[in-house]
Amino acid sequence: MKIVHSLIYTLHETLKVGDGNVETTIEKRTGIDEMLSGYSKIPLSGCISGGSKKCEEGLKDCLVPKTMIQPLVENAILHGILPTEASGKIWIIIQKQGGKLCVMVKDEGIGVTKEQLKRFKQGETMAENKTRKHIGVENVRDRIRYLYGEGFGMEIQSTQGKGTTVILTLPVKRAEEKER
Repeated sequence: MKIVHSLIYTLHETLKVGDGNVETTIEKRTGIDEMLSGYSKIPLSGCISGGSKKCEEGLKDCLVPKTMIQPLVENAILHGILPTEASGKIWIIIQKQGGKLCVMVKDEGIGVTKEQLKRFKQGETMAENKTRKHIGVENVRDRIRYLYGEGFGMEIQSTQGKGTTVILTLPVKRAEEKER
């Protein structure tokens, strides 16, 4: 039941994007602890043996685009950990680096091929099978570019057989700035 509630809440928040309402605070968006525990209760994702969220002090009131983190967590499960046929962990780390907000999603999955990383860096789709659309990661990358422009974006670091780290680089914007 928690899973259904979480999905309904996410859908509700996603659809409330009118009136410039495309961002929400990290605190609201990172019901990630609940999301991770919810996923671990789905029969398919008994593959999650653990996970954690670490948010640097003073960043919970920072704004992030809605539905930016969830697709990365889902991608880590479906395309990273699940194919290993073993359990794995997911970490979400939120910190400030060089005056920018960095949101990292790390997994212990199968990793991404060098060819996929190359296509991603060139602005193409990572999917090797062009008949199936996997647009979550590319959608996140493209929305960051659209919303924030140069200097912000998404990077993927990966080692096959060891896991993947996705790093979002966003501006540091506070909730109180939005209210002005």
